[in-house]
Amino acid sequence: MRAEDFYQCVAEHLRTDRDRAKQITLCALESLNHRLTQEVAEELAAQLPRDMEHRLQSAEYDASWDKQLFMAPLICLADSERLLNEKHSDHNDPQRHDVVVQQIQGVFSAIKRCVQPSTVKHLTASLPPEVDQWFMDAPLS
Repeated sequence: MRAEDFYQCVAEHLRTDRDRAKQITLCALESLNHRLTQEVAEELAAQLPRDMEHRLQSAEYDASWDKQLFMAPLICLADSERLLNEKHSDHNDPQRHDVVVQQIQGVFSAIKRCVQPSTVKHLTASLPPEVDQWFMDAPLS
């Protein structure tokens, strides 16, 4: 799969444009970079579009990257683009949480289309439990 096709898959899942899908994808890969061991990151990178490989080259597993830290890059993106109105400035707001989970699942959906089942197993084993569930719940469409 080419990077453009990957971003299009994310865009279709999220019903957004390709540029926005690319930004979301890069934020999600940043989060994965903090949760994957170098070995799992290399395995995943080998199956993602070539243009994305470099996003996982400096993977460094950090167990402290829980659900909240995993979501942080996408929350920052949403804030910077003012996608959420003023009443949703609370990081614990359920609507903000739902939007970010949906974005992460859009990327996970595209990843599922690219990777082999053994890679999925290694990837999900590296994720915090809640994020692992988001991956499993992401549709394969």
